[in-house]
Amino acid sequence: MFTVTKRFDFSAAHQLPEHDGKCRNLHGHNYYFEVSVSSKELVAGGPQRGMVVDLGILSAIGKKYSSLHDHTFLNDLIDYPTAEVMAKDAYDYFCFHLKRDSGLSGLVVTSVKVQETDNGWATYEPD
Repeated sequence: MFTVTKRFDFSAAHQLPEHDGKCRNLHGHNYYFEVSVSSKELVAGGPQRGMVVDLGILSAIGKKYSSLHDHTFLNDLIDYPTAEVMAKDAYDYFCFHLKRDSGLSGLVVTSVKVQETDNGWATYEPD
């Protein structure tokens, strides 16, 4: 299995009203997220020869996702935006757009990591 990973970032605010700590208050983070895409085979020919997927395609999808979330109140976009829920949201977004935009079959989004702080993150990996 071959895997490529890209890292993206955005800044946003959120609130977890049912939380019994500080996170119940409106606050923000500089989010970083990493998306890993895998394939059993590398592209055999054409402009993506020898690649899992052109990282430019992955970059374009990530930049679009970031721009949709940058400097927003995440609760308006994602139901109860914990890092875990956001990782699944990004996973779904990348699965849809990668299939549509890459022109390749056999690609699998293997993990999405969402980092809220220097030492805290959540990862979503499908079964």
